[in-house]
Amino acid sequence: MTQSSPPNAKSNRPAAVHGSPLLFTRVLTLNPAAAGAGQGRREWNSRAKTLLSKNRLRLSSFGIFLLAVLGGCAVGPNYKRPAVDAPGTYRTAATDTNSVSSAQSFAELGWWDTFKDPQLTAYIGEALTNSWDIKIAAARVLQAEANLRIARSEYMPTVNTGGDLVGSRASQRGPVPYPANLNPQRNYGDVFVSMNAYEVDLWGRIRRANEAARALLLANIDSQRAVRQTLVAAVANSYLELLELDLELEISLRTYSGRTNSLELTRSREDGGVAAKQDVYQAQILVSTAEAAIEDIHRRIEQQENQLSILLGRNPGKIERGGALIEHTVKAEVPPGLPSSLSSTLGS
Repeated sequence: MTQSSPPNAKSNRPAAVHGSPLLFTRVLTLNPAAAGAGQGRREWNSRAKTLLSKNRLRLSSFGIFLLAVLGGCAVGPNYKRPAVDAPGTYRTAATDTNSVSSAQSFAELGWWDTFKDPQLTAYIGEALTNSWDIKIAAARVLQAEANLRIARSEYMPTVNTGGDLVGSRASQRGPVPYPANLNPQRNYGDVFVSMNAYEVDLWGRIRRANEAARALLLANIDSQRAVRQTLVAAVANSYLELLELDLELEISLRTYSGRTNSLELTRSREDGGVAAKQDVYQAQILVSTAEAAIEDIHRRIEQQENQLSILLGRNPGKIERGGALIEHTVKAEVPPGLPSSLSSTLGS
């Protein structure tokens, strides 16, 4: 007996069912009358496996392409600190003949441990309190901290809430009589809650903004430390230079006293006929030179006091001294081989 084919004679071919643009499915039908039952099944099963493997390959390729596109949308690469090959000691201090001491170095001491003069310590504290540069640097640090908090807040959604309460009262003595059985007082209100558009940090924009705000905060903190160190060094240098000028003035006064005595002695010798007039003039020149040096030192002392007063946040005026310059000693051990210019720079 011969079986008749169904009305749709084209059912031998696989019918395509189109779904999404990326994924399609083929429905395979088998007509045993067109081909042998066993051979037809094997043929169509082979074709079905081939189509399925092609679909999987396309999906894998599309997934890899999508991951590459999403990875390329990230905002900037991760920061990596560059490696710095810095020596542990100074070059000449690491030799066999110059053994590095284990004591605390001068660069590691704080200014309160370096300067033993109570007057200088008080001046440094006053300068740190009154300096507008310190206040500006501290304000910049606070501003950077606020910016960092604002950047971190973008991780969370913004929710706005509020409410209104309104009260009204109708007049009972108007042109239209108000019913006595009704309350003229009316109170009503409303409450609202809203949320703005929330951004999910898929591309890393908010994360990079937080990293930038954190880096800016650390930079401002280091700038504040630099301002503090500069101010402390400026106050200490001005005060020590003032003590140095006091010592120079003391030496100049002793020099003037000695040259004045020498002038009197030379005049006595000239009156006795032992010394010539030229010796008197020469002694007089030495006395005048000492007088000029004293006046110049007085001028420099006044300028130095004005400079130190400005650093302290005062009007120009007299500066009190503590101990003499020769009484100031640094109780820190400098490693052998370290240049004095480098140690002074690190100390300041």
